[in-house]
Amino acid sequence: MTAALSNHQIRSNIESHLLQALLLCVGGCYLWWLTRYQIHWDEFYYLAQIHQFVNFGEARSLQSLHVHLFPWLTQVAANEVDQVNLGRGVMLIALSISGWALYQLARHYLDSKASLFALICWLSVSYVLNSGAQFRVDPLLCALISSAYSLLICRPHHRSTRFGAPILVAIALMLSIKSLLLLPALALLQWGAHHSKAVAITRLLLSATLTLTLFSIMLMLHQGVSSPPEISGVAPGATGTLSSALQYTLLNLQWFPRFDYFKQLLLDNPALVFAASIGLISLIKSRPACLAGQSANQTPTLGLALIAQSLPLLSLLFYRNAYPYFYPLLLIPLSLLAGLGWQWLSHSRIRRFRYLLLLFILPTLFQFGLMKPQWHNQTEQRQLLSVIHQLFPEPVAYLDRSGMIASFPKVGPFLSSWTLSKYASNQHPVLREAILKHQPPLYLVNTPVLDLDHRIYPKWGAKLVEEDQKALRAHYLPLWGPLYVAGKQLVLTEQTQQIQLVIGGQYQLMGPGSVLLDQQRFAADDMITLAPGHYRLKAFVPGTYQLRWQGLQPPHHSPPHSPLFSGF
Repeated sequence: MTAALSNHQIRSNIESHLLQALLLCVGGCYLWWLTRYQIHWDEFYYLAQIHQFVNFGEARSLQSLHVHLFPWLTQVAANEVDQVNLGRGVMLIALSISGWALYQLARHYLDSKASLFALICWLSVSYVLNSGAQFRVDPLLCALISSAYSLLICRPHHRSTRFGAPILVAIALMLSIKSLLLLPALALLQWGAHHSKAVAITRLLLSATLTLTLFSIMLMLHQGVSSPPEISGVAPGATGTLSSALQYTLLNLQWFPRFDYFKQLLLDNPALVFAASIGLISLIKSRPACLAGQSANQTPTLGLALIAQSLPLLSLLFYRNAYPYFYPLLLIPLSLLAGLGWQWLSHSRIRRFRYLLLLFILPTLFQFGLMKPQWHNQTEQRQLLSVIHQLFPEPVAYLDRSGMIASFPKVGPFLSSWTLSKYASNQHPVLREAILKHQPPLYLVNTPVLDLDHRIYPKWGAKLVEEDQKALRAHYLPLWGPLYVAGKQLVLTEQTQQIQLVIGGQYQLMGPGSVLLDQQRFAADDMITLAPGHYRLKAFVPGTYQLRWQGLQPPHHSPPHSPLFSGF
């Protein structure tokens, strides 16, 4: 008997040590990922909104609460990559809060080892590894909503839950309107915590009232300290943002619009798939009382908790923006099922299959936690931004995809798939208008639609309208890789010709000889101050000439030749 107990204790200790060691490996992968994995375009956009608020006091009415949380980032580092990495550090803390909430949920129903496996399984999912701590709104939403889950499930009748959950939800709604997709889950959890329908309805109404009140107060305070941004007429106010976002992401119905990402999730994460499948089978085989109602301690049963938290998974069927960063919160119920599967295996005849599940996790960690950050790293992004700050010691206006040079004032719209869809429908030359209005001397090719000559990106389906293409070709010169500066390339003869310049500033004349510009003679390499307008000029020596803004010279080292962003 003693020997049997001793062997059981030894196996239990080995199991605990293996799980703890694997958790440490997962933590190491996140630290490796933090400062190596390529910055996503959304992360630069998130940072650019903060700079815009700090520099100009401008912020959208909705979905911009983060500008009040991270203004310190603009002061702690010169390179935008370093600023994003520091922001990622904060998001890693938010991810840790989500992980702690998941562990608390699991411990409410499962033993400690099964709960630890559920946490490890969640943290080692490919989409959580690569998107769970990105510098964007989603890690904050995940921390807020998972904490609300934990309160509503583990302490549904406590005073802290009555006030804490509505506060968390109100903040989540201020951060992003996608939080609306999570409200049914929260409502069902609160409903399931009460035997009496009258009490449940009363609590739901009180929670909804408190949430709306807090949301309204935060919205008014936020609008009181910020003004709407003015970027080429594409930045609507609160009502416009809400209606446009709902129309594009929710009401533009398409069946399972991001099925490819869901399929890839299943292929890349066999440990989660197998463990959750075992957990689901064991749950179905359990007593019917486990699937609905309350447990003995008047908290939602595991079945009800899983059903409620799984409701947001239905949004995958219609939500257009269900990209990998949207998945971490959705995967919490599947991770709980995985923990249940581990616990069931622990008491079955095939208990050794648990170690096979741990082995399934290792390739995912290796591929997405170690190798992907190495393959898709920040080197070229950091190098490009360093060059830009050397060439432009003072901020200048610029055109690009998403505000990659966050400390400079970006003009023109954020070229997301949403914006490009509206752009293709309207056929309005917003880039030409931005150039004429703001005169940006810098133009950065960091998306296929801006690469008119396909120097970096292959041919792509979406195209700029003809007026925008002509404006970019007419007023910019390639300088270094994806970097273009204001200027003109001219074929001049002894015959006078007229040119139009729309970006004012100092230009260096480059060419084989002197030219006559509006009756003034300028030699090659002269610096000429030009205002926007029309000019007449001719060459004393016919040939190809350039007018290049500030006479900027490209760095001697090789520029990036591959796309600056690799997607998700």
